[in-house]
Amino acid sequence: MPFAILERTEIHMTRKRIVFTDSLNRRFVSPELNGDKTEFELFGMGDQCTSKWNEIIKIFSDVSTLDEFKAASDMAQRCYISSIAPGAPPEPVIEINTDSILPDSLRNCELIFLPEVSVTECDNILLTGAFDLLDKLENVEIQVTDKFPAEDMEYCRQEEQSYQAAYTLYSEFSEKAREINARLNALPKNVYVQKVDENSEKLYDCNERFIYKICAHFRDKYNISINAPEWKTIKECTSGYGNRNTAVVPLQFVLDSVYEQMGGMSFEEKAFEEIKADAKRALTSYHGDSRYVIKGVKLIIADFYCFYKDRIWERYKAKIADCHRAFFKALSHFEYGKFDINQKYTFLCGRWEIDEKEGVYDKHFIHSSIIYSIKVFKNGKVEIEFKDYQTAVRFMETYFPGLPQKSVAA
Repeated sequence: MPFAILERTEIHMTRKRIVFTDSLNRRFVSPELNGDKTEFELFGMGDQCTSKWNEIIKIFSDVSTLDEFKAASDMAQRCYISSIAPGAPPEPVIEINTDSILPDSLRNCELIFLPEVSVTECDNILLTGAFDLLDKLENVEIQVTDKFPAEDMEYCRQEEQSYQAAYTLYSEFSEKAREINARLNALPKNVYVQKVDENSEKLYDCNERFIYKICAHFRDKYNISINAPEWKTIKECTSGYGNRNTAVVPLQFVLDSVYEQMGGMSFEEKAFEEIKADAKRALTSYHGDSRYVIKGVKLIIADFYCFYKDRIWERYKAKIADCHRAFFKALSHFEYGKFDINQKYTFLCGRWEIDEKEGVYDKHFIHSSIIYSIKVFKNGKVEIEFKDYQTAVRFMETYFPGLPQKSVAA
């Protein structure tokens, strides 16, 4: 699964320690209390916490002696249940030097000092912790670049560098051309003057090629449909050549468009869903009715092709549509787990498009471990022979879920 390179604010559960100072001015600190019931549920932790922060802190509200503090610390730790060591004994409190700097293990936690925390203040601990967590969640800045593999981002950034270098050269040339044209306009009217092309059109073409290359990279690599966005529709950019936007194109703009077209899916999920959607048209009529049936080891599809005779070349040809190629993509993916159409099916489609009558209706052997042969008939019917009935059913359930069988004429 894709997804990589993120610049974000890290989210962690709230970490607290309770600090107690006894009558001899000795300072003791509890073991770390990491998260509460709400946070454990939010983060989907394997361990458990039975209490919320206000309930945990209230355990310490009446502490006035060291023994009471130790007992409260043990009780607070019992709110946490480890999935690895559920019966582990509580950790002891530790004494810290009041004159020295707090160690990092303590400074990285929120410290709650006793007996300064009253019961009323304990009631607000939960709200404080909850708001802190919400603030952290709101401050998380997830860039769209996080959703793409590192190697794809490396390609995109290299293209961005090349694009920006070319754009800078075209911009410098255009600026020089404008200066020259301004000087030419200042010449006497009786002097023949031919203005220099400012190449604004080149800037637009440079933008278009950059957008196309980024989109084509994802489309070709993952065998998915990605449309190039129109840069001229961005309202923030006002400079243009006529209605064409010649302002520099940010890589983020193109990646935002690609990510939006992904619809929340990974590249593999989108490719799989597109194969299913496109291939389904080869097995259904214009009204959505099913045109297939499984008989024994054979998948039989009615009206799969429309054959016609070329009057010029006197050959029978099949009209190969995108849905037919998508169907063979599904077969290829079923056999090899790849989203591009296997060469043997490409050859078969090409042969049906140009071959003569004697070769069109031959039984074509696939030489596969799960698919044995494919045969077409004059009435457009196709028979695909699998190794067994279960394999044929598994193929249909995987790529055409919910599509019912229907009797097919012989």
